[in-house]
Amino acid sequence: MPRLVLAGMLGLAFAAAGGSGAEAAKRYRVAFVADSGGVEAPIMQQSIAGLRRSVRDLDVEVRIVVQPVRTSWTSTFKGLARQRYDLVMTPFPVQVPGVLAAARAYPDQRFVVGDARVARLSARWPANVQGLSAREEEIGFVVG
Repeated sequence: MPRLVLAGMLGLAFAAAGGSGAEAAKRYRVAFVADSGGVEAPIMQQSIAGLRRSVRDLDVEVRIVVQPVRTSWTSTFKGLARQRYDLVMTPFPVQVPGVLAAARAYPDQRFVVGDARVARLSARWPANVQGLSAREEEIGFVVG
């Protein structure tokens, strides 16, 4: 599942950032925000392995940001937006309020939230935020 979600997130970034000439030759920069409490979890380790593979296979520059305990999600996402990454992504729907605040402050920055099915119901999302989720039968296939 994490590799599938990661592949979807990166594919979305490349599709949205398409271009030609010098723009197409540009190396894409992706920031991945992880929760400080769950970095050692198997699902996060798989996501990080997928990011490393993206660096190797797709020539993508990836920065993995572990959320500092005493820092708000909003300030983390706004800080990454100021650094002009091509994509800022997170696999956690709990981070949606921070993503939405940063997305509204930086409308030219692209954000992706994984597992966003429930979170999308509770708020109107700006156009620069995409949510990814799997259907229940897809989750069962991946887990089973």
